[in-house]
Amino acid sequence: MSSPKPRSLSEAEADAHVIVNKWSVGVGLISFVPGTSLVLDACDLKMVHDVAKAFGVEDYNIDEITTAVAATAASKAASDGVLSFFPIIGWAAKAGLAGAMTKTVGEFVIKYFKTRSPLK
Repeated sequence: MSSPKPRSLSEAEADAHVIVNKWSVGVGLISFVPGTSLVLDACDLKMVHDVAKAFGVEDYNIDEITTAVAATAASKAASDGVLSFFPIIGWAAKAGLAGAMTKTVGEFVIKYFKTRSPLK
């Protein structure tokens, strides 16, 4: 059963922040596993879709969003490669970095969809 659609822009924004926070924590938790950078990219794209849905936006320019996601994807891949060589400390740093980067993308996406939302 899906939750009812937000009635206002402020409710949509609150829902979007919950979505971004959940994805950020989730990404941080799974990024401990070496080689998960492709999975993390898919998580970011799913988060974008979920935030769009929260704002009631059905049609958007994925190219504008892909730029933000691609920048963090490159950073996550680099940190995955480097920090995976340092057990425990490197893995923890990688998890924090991946979660923070997902949160950054999420905040950008919230602003992007808030300005394009049909909600008032």
